[in-house]
Amino acid sequence: MDAEGRGYMRPVEAIASTRERRLTGQRVIVVLEGASLELAQGKDRSLQLLNSLDHKQLLRKCDRQFDEVRPDIAHHCLLSLQESPLNRAGRLCVFIRTADRQLIEISPLLTVPPTYQEFAKLM
Repeated sequence: MDAEGRGYMRPVEAIASTRERRLTGQRVIVVLEGASLELAQGKDRSLQLLNSLDHKQLLRKCDRQFDEVRPDIAHHCLLSLQESPLNRAGRLCVFIRTADRQLIEISPLLTVPPTYQEFAKLM
């Protein structure tokens, strides 16, 4: 709490004006280049986020290295960026550029799931 007894929670007006502040003034742009966010068909025929733990046979079949399929790294980076003071101030712009050259803008209001399993479902 501050000297006036108010908590440190941002007021609703500050959250609503985040986009406007992001578009004006100083900001930091972060691009996660080469992120491994690919979809693969799972055993139950549903689309899943391709990772080296769950899709070993598919990676061997396609002659790909296990270390090049690591979406958990992007998840960890997003978690770290979400907690940064720049993001809380609305001054951080985050983009993900996937290995297949797709560009994804991450909203500063997005709450990144705390576990990788929830993150994989979100993607």
